[in-house]
Amino acid sequence: MRIKTHILYMITGMVLGVVLLGGLVAVSSDRLESAGYPTDLVFFLAINVGWIVPRLLFAFVFRATCPKCGSHAIHKTAGHSRPIYYHCERCGYREKTLWTQGRDMPS
Repeated sequence: MRIKTHILYMITGMVLGVVLLGGLVAVSSDRLESAGYPTDLVFFLAINVGWIVPRLLFAFVFRATCPKCGSHAIHKTAGHSRPIYYHCERCGYREKTLWTQGRDMPS
């Protein structure tokens, strides 16, 4: 999978996972509460699962490929508020993306 396609699908999957699982818990909160489940905890867990599972799937199952050699490219970030980039395991090629992870804090 191309690098730009990979990061776009990964971010879309994370957003959809959070919205769908969080929405499912929010819609069924009356049933969960009547069954004795702590709805706040279930909502928190659903949002985290919806965010983490797509990220793990795109890290280990649906991997990006290097445009130079066709090997696997790893999704990395160079620290807080740095651009997300992909690094090839075989040839060392690096490609920056348009997205950053985190935000710059005002000083």
